[in-house]
Amino acid sequence: MTPLQIDNAARTKVKATGYLVHYDNLHETPTGLYIVASVIHGDARQVSIGQRARYRTDGVISLTIVGKVNIGDAETMEVASAIAMIFRGVSEGGLSYRVPRITKLGRVSGRWQINVTCPWYADDQEA
Repeated sequence: MTPLQIDNAARTKVKATGYLVHYDNLHETPTGLYIVASVIHGDARQVSIGQRARYRTDGVISLTIVGKVNIGDAETMEVASAIAMIFRGVSEGGLSYRVPRITKLGRVSGRWQINVTCPWYADDQEA
């Protein structure tokens, strides 16, 4: 898979969560609860040899759930938990997802934030 194909597959999976998504390059900040999504590519390596070598690219989708402060973390934690289950152990669109990790960041710039880090890998085989 090309980097663009990986990005598109990851964005499609994020959109399918049904939550409002704010991507890296958007300037307007939504109000209410929303998700900031970033697709981060890691290393690529050859994982098999032969006539049709196979290559694997690793990476993560970083999802920051942003909510209101002073109302507790139940809403953002509920969203984080739901998203973690959507990505957990699924293969879809050419990406295979591993077990997501939830990290509470707390209050950041006047908003409440929880991160969900979704590790993925994509295999590509020579024709």
